Amino acid sequence: MAQLAALRGQHDIAEALISEAEQTALPGRLSVLKAIIQLARGMSALSARRHADAYGYLRRMFDPADAAFHPAGAFRGDPLFR
Repeated sequence: MAQLAALRGQHDIAEALISEAEQTALPGRLSVLKAIIQLARGMSALSARRHADAYGYLRRMFDPADAAFHPAGAFRGDPLFR
């Protein structure tokens, strides 16, 4: 839902949904959820034309040393870099 809100330009709604998801992801080692959160943040930043911020959010999905790295999550974010 956060990704859809981001694409619609509803950045406040997207951020609220992302924050809610983070409450679930942060206590555990849910790297796939953390990757999806970064994807939603990146999509929101892209739709707001904040390209540098979007890059910062999305690149975390591809860094094996980052807690948001997950191979499946990175695969979902790949089209945004092309």
